[in-house]
Amino acid sequence: MTGPGRQTRAGVGPRPYRCVGREFLNLRWFLFAVCCFSLAGAALADSSLDGGQPAAYLKLGAGARALGMGSAQVAVADDAYALAYNPGGLAQVRDFEIGSQTAFLPDGRTLNYLSALRPLRLGANHQLYCYGLSWTNFGFSDPIEERVANTPDPTGTFSDGENALQLGGAGWLLPDRMSMGFDLKLLQQNLGDATASGYGLDLGTLIRAMPGLDVGVMLQDPYTVLSWSTGETDRLPMDLKLGAAYRLGVRGAGALLVSAELEKSLDQGIKDRLGLEWTPAAWSALRLGFDNGALTGGLGLRLGPFSDWSGQLDYGVSTDPTAQNQIGGEMQQRLSLTLFYRIFRPGGPADDF
Repeated sequence: MTGPGRQTRAGVGPRPYRCVGREFLNLRWFLFAVCCFSLAGAALADSSLDGGQPAAYLKLGAGARALGMGSAQVAVADDAYALAYNPGGLAQVRDFEIGSQTAFLPDGRTLNYLSALRPLRLGANHQLYCYGLSWTNFGFSDPIEERVANTPDPTGTFSDGENALQLGGAGWLLPDRMSMGFDLKLLQQNLGDATASGYGLDLGTLIRAMPGLDVGVMLQDPYTVLSWSTGETDRLPMDLKLGAAYRLGVRGAGALLVSAELEKSLDQGIKDRLGLEWTPAAWSALRLGFDNGALTGGLGLRLGPFSDWSGQLDYGVSTDPTAQNQIGGEMQQRLSLTLFYRIFRPGGPADDF
């Protein structure tokens, strides 16, 4: 499921012909590694939830495609929602992309996301780079009830609104082998009569270990703080994410994507994620995943192309990872629309169609 001009893997030339038998052999070994990976993650997994942490909404990620794949995106991160999962993946984007999302969360919570990514070529070798901007908004559709005692009626109400603005970029340090990326974030929150503002940083890399196999690493919030008008300061816990993704076949009809990752937070244990994406036709995608024990799923529909434009409509559903009961708890649903505009045309400088 890609936009126009992305018939090949983003940022690289057409894949050389590979023996189908060898691809299946590589996939078999990768699936074996994923099983060991998942078992190790399950043995060390932490069932504690992100709810209650400062800016916990940022842990929910963005994009319905990612949600359907269990949010196992650190080694994928190849679309308009890459800033939410691994800024190093921005280097894979080769169309101008606009991503939008609305999420339906339990308890009247809302989560909206908007992003724009712009690739460009620099240098004598026309190396591919990309920069982007995203905005995340979290809040409640209704006022939150306030109680100072165990009474049937609230003593009052208050509101909670949070925003995050991220600006990032990425490029290939080793052409088509290793990319590095970063993003800077500005945070803002209104909680009742109190206000807070802050800033932070994320770092990420993507490594192409072998044909079809990518490895991703992200250091999220190595230093991210929120300063309150009350004089208090919250520091977001640092997270380390490590994952791998294997693609069987060229993107399009019949392609299969398998991804897995582990996440370790400074104040929590290890979380494990697993995702699958199958494109039975060039215009459709089916997805399945596990996010630290929660079952996820989704589907995608390709729109167009219409000249140089095309689109993608995705739906994802999952148990809400910030709900009180993660397994069998309340569900979150996510709908996202992504628009693609082809920038690099066949026959252009250093074209890799």
